[in-house]
Amino acid sequence: MIPRAGKAKDGKRPGWFERLRGSSQSKPQHQQQQLAPLPPRPNPSDITSISLEEMCKVCYNLDPSQAPRSGPPVKNGPSSFSWAVREYNLPAGSPVARITIDKSQILLDSAQGCFFCAIISTALSTAQPGWEAEDTVIRINLAPNVPVTVQLQYGQYGTSSDDTLGFEVSTHFEYIIQPGTPKPTTEIEIYRPRLCGGSGEAPGRGDLISGLLEPMGFGEEIASHAGDDTCVDFIKKHVENCIKEHNCGGSGGHSALPLLPDRVIWIQGRNTRNIRLVEPKNTRAKYIALSYCWGLVTAYTYLTDQSTVHSRKTAIDYNALPPLLQDVLRIACLLGIEYIWVDRLCIIQGDNGDFKKQAPKMGDIYGNATLTIAAASTSSENDHILVERDAKWKSSGINLTLEGLGTFNLKVRRRSHKLGTEDQGGDYGRVSTRAWIWQERLLSARTVFFTSHALKFECHCHSIWEGFDEGISGNSWSSNLEKVSIDSWLDLVDEFMRRDITYASDRLPAIAAVMNRIEKRKGWTPFWGLWKHAIVESLGWKVDDDCGIEGSHPCEMNPRTCAPSWSWLSINGPISHGNLTISNKVSREVLKPWIYDLECHGLNDATGSITVNGRFVTGWVEATVKLDKTHKRTPSESDRFNYQYRAVFTADYVETVVNADVALMPRGDEPWGMFRPAVRVPVGEAPPTQSWIGYCIYLMVATRGPLAIALLLGPSLRNSKLYERIGIAYVVRCNMFEGSKRGRFEIV
Repeated sequence: MIPRAGKAKDGKRPGWFERLRGSSQSKPQHQQQQLAPLPPRPNPSDITSISLEEMCKVCYNLDPSQAPRSGPPVKNGPSSFSWAVREYNLPAGSPVARITIDKSQILLDSAQGCFFCAIISTALSTAQPGWEAEDTVIRINLAPNVPVTVQLQYGQYGTSSDDTLGFEVSTHFEYIIQPGTPKPTTEIEIYRPRLCGGSGEAPGRGDLISGLLEPMGFGEEIASHAGDDTCVDFIKKHVENCIKEHNCGGSGGHSALPLLPDRVIWIQGRNTRNIRLVEPKNTRAKYIALSYCWGLVTAYTYLTDQSTVHSRKTAIDYNALPPLLQDVLRIACLLGIEYIWVDRLCIIQGDNGDFKKQAPKMGDIYGNATLTIAAASTSSENDHILVERDAKWKSSGINLTLEGLGTFNLKVRRRSHKLGTEDQGGDYGRVSTRAWIWQERLLSARTVFFTSHALKFECHCHSIWEGFDEGISGNSWSSNLEKVSIDSWLDLVDEFMRRDITYASDRLPAIAAVMNRIEKRKGWTPFWGLWKHAIVESLGWKVDDDCGIEGSHPCEMNPRTCAPSWSWLSINGPISHGNLTISNKVSREVLKPWIYDLECHGLNDATGSITVNGRFVTGWVEATVKLDKTHKRTPSESDRFNYQYRAVFTADYVETVVNADVALMPRGDEPWGMFRPAVRVPVGEAPPTQSWIGYCIYLMVATRGPLAIALLLGPSLRNSKLYERIGIAYVVRCNMFEGSKRGRFEIV
C-alpha cells in the first residue's frame, strides 16, 4: 500500500510548514497555489533538526537518504542497478530512491502544507497544466546532488510478483494500466539554479531553506538556439578536457595529432569559400567526422562518385552543399578545425571497390577523429542542426515562500532525454535506429549529439548533457568497448540487430570494424559475429517477438552466403539474448546461473561450420497457419496469415512453444521417418499458407533450474549430412533430456 502523509507525535503537521505558498513564474496569478494556514510554527532554528517522526511519508522530504531505496530485490545490500546508477556517475554508496505515489496523495499533502509535496505539484502544473484532472501516477526519482526527476504517467498503478523465472526469491514487478490510447510519460526535472535571487530572504534564513533542499542538485540553463555561443563553448570545453585528461583515442592521451583519412574535406584557412576534397598522405591534423542519416538518394543528391571526384578536388561550392553539411562546416570553423570527413563525400559512391577498401578503416576514421558530430535532430542531410529549439524545453521558475523565512527560487524543465534509456544507448530520434550509426558511435573517441533540445557530449570516460551542473556526469554508452564482457557484447548485438540497415549484407562489415577493435584490445578472435572462445554461451539468441506483430515473422532470411545458420548474422531483424544476459540486470545472488551442457569440438574457418556434442531428443515442429484479417500490413500474401509454432517431443508428447528464427516449412524429397524435416524458408520463397508438421532435432544447450535452452536443428539444404539451425525452444521441463543420448552435430 502506498503510504499517506506522516504526522508529528502530537498528530499535527510540523509547525515549520506554516503558511507555505507555492507559485510558478510562468503561471497566471489565478493558477498560483494557495495553501491553508497551519498552526503556529516553532522557532525557525527547529527547521535544521527535523525528527524522523516529522518526515513526510509521501515524498520523504525529497531526501534520498530517507526514502525507500530503488532497484531490484537483493538479499544483501543496496541494488547496483538503480535508476541513478544507470543515469549518473555517482560515488559508491550514494543513497538512491524512487517513490511511486497516486496523484491524490501529492495533492492532499500539498494542500495540507507539505513544503516538498508543494514543490512537486507546482512543478507538474508548470510543465503539464491540467495533469490533476486525469488518472495519473507520479514517480519521484531521488539521488544526491542531481535534479529531482519526476515522471508523470497516465493510468492506474499496480504490482505483481513472479517466482517462476529461475530466481531464488520472488520477483516484484510494477505496472501502469492505461485504458484506451496510451499517453506518453511526462518527465521533468527540478533543480536549484546556480544564481538564486536573494531578494525577499531574511538575512541568514535563506540558508535554512537551502538546508531543507540540500540533496537537490543544481542545474545550468540550456541555450534556446543550438548555434548559441554557449553551445560552442560547451563543445570546446569538453573536447579539450577529454584530450587533456583522458585517454579516449583520437588526439587524446597527450599523443600526436591524428593521421588524416585517405580523403577529407579541407576548409582552407577555415574559410567556407575555400573548400575542396583532398587526399592527404601521412598528414596529421585535427578533423571532425560526421555521423548522420542518409536521405533518399536521387540524381540530385550531393555526393562524390566517379563523375564528380575530380571536380570535388578542384572546389566545393558551400552554397551547393545540403544544409547539414553547411552547418558542420560552420561548426568546424568555430572550433578552429580545418578538416571534416563525411562518408558520401569522402568515399566514392557507386564504386564497390572503394567501399570495400574504406569499410575496414572505419575504426581508425572514427576512432582517430578529434570529434564526431552526431546529427541527432535531423532525418537526413537536408535538415539543419544549428536551429532554434522548441519553447517547450525552456525552463520555468518556481518561487516558494515560507513566512518569516523569505522566498526560495527553483527551476523546472522537461527532461532533455528519457529516464532509463541512456544505458541502452539513448533515444535521440532517427539516428538511434540506424546500424551504421551504432558502429560509428562505438568507434568514436568523442561524440557531440545535436539533439532537438540539447547537446550531449560523450567520450569513453563519461557523458555530459547541456544543462548538467559542473562536476555532474553520466555513464558512457560508447565505453562498452573498453569494459566489454561476453554478456555486455550480447547486449550490444541485440541493440545492433534492432537497428535498421539498408543492405542486410552490410551487417557483417558494419560489426566487423567493432569486433576488430575488441580483438586488438582483448585478444578475442571473432567468428561470424560471435567469439571463438565463447561459442556455446552465445548460441541462445532468439528472435525478439516483442518487435513485431504477434504471429508474424519479425526476421527475414539472409542469403546463405552471408553467414552460417547458427549465427544471428544469418537473419535480418530484431533478436534478443535477454534470457542469457539477465544476470547483468539482477544480482547473481538472486539469479541462478545457466549450466552449459553443450560442448564445442571444432570450428571450420573455411565453411563457417561448428561441430558440437550434446544431449538431444527427436520430435516435431507443429505449425498452425491461420488467415488473420486483423493484419493491417499486407505487402505480400503471406502477411495475411498468423503463424504459431509448437515443439512436440516424442517422449510423452510434451509440448512447448518454439521461437522460429524465420518462417519455416517442411522440406525434402525423402522424409525423416513419418514426416518431412522442418527447414527455414529459403530466400525468395513464400511461407506455407496451410498448417503442417515437420520432423526436427532438439539439442540441449544449457539448463537453469527447471528451464532448458534447446536448439532446433533441421537438415542442411546444401549437404544432407550436415545440420542447420531453424529455431530455439525454452523447455520448462528440462528432465525431458534426462537419460537422452549425446550426439555429435556439424551445424552450418
